[in-house]
Amino acid sequence: MVKIKSLFAIILITFLYNTIYSQDFLFFTNSDNQNYYDPSWLFSKSPSELIKINSNKFPVSTDTIYSSPNSLKLSWSSKAGGAWGGAIASPGWPGHDITTKDSISFWIFSNSFIPSLSLPLIYLEDLSNKKTAKLEISNYFGDLNPKVWSNILIPIKDFISNSGEADLSRIKTIFFGQSIADSNNHTIFIDEIRMKGRNNSILNHIVVLGSSTAAGIGPSSIDSSWVNRLNQNLKNLDSTYKIVNLAVGGFSSCPLCLY
Repeated sequence: MVKIKSLFAIILITFLYNTIYSQDFLFFTNSDNQNYYDPSWLFSKSPSELIKINSNKFPVSTDTIYSSPNSLKLSWSSKAGGAWGGAIASPGWPGHDITTKDSISFWIFSNSFIPSLSLPLIYLEDLSNKKTAKLEISNYFGDLNPKVWSNILIPIKDFISNSGEADLSRIKTIFFGQSIADSNNHTIFIDEIRMKGRNNSILNHIVVLGSSTAAGIGPSSIDSSWVNRLNQNLKNLDSTYKIVNLAVGGFSSCPLCLY
């Protein structure tokens, strides 16, 4: 009986891991609110300009869409001495382990021609508000021609190589930000923002099952939770080991329990 239950636990954990990590991380596919996308945050510093709704939210368009019912509308003017940025999160603002994915994918559209160098920068932020380096979208995509939806793919490996202080196992938001200060007014529509594919790097995975304590509830900082402290120690000892935290507050699991 013990061997059967142990085998069941291994099968269950393998199934959960493969199921979860074969799914895309969806940062935007549609907005419940037809005026703005709630899990977003926008800022601007004069003299640069950025259109915001509800003080700091991403505007939503129902007229120009790649997939129904809506898309995000990004309108800006980048000027010398100014700055702007727009952050997009998954509903609930969770952290994602992006090292398990291959690329960031999104679709963009403009009614007018936009030179490649005028396209925004892209960068990531973790649950502790630490950011990666800013990458130029122009390194991955040419000029944006008008009236055509175009797919842009940004390799995750380039963020791994330019992670800065950000913890890539807990990425909360994708940021678009100011690039060259051309002082022109630009508008693009963005849709179907996701992290997809699967990173097939060889790693030794340790799967954690549990509830709120394992998920990180309790300590004043999530960095101090026992799973994250263990993960950091493992990184220092052997970078081939990686913790997969499947803990969810309020849940319990006992695949190895004896009856």
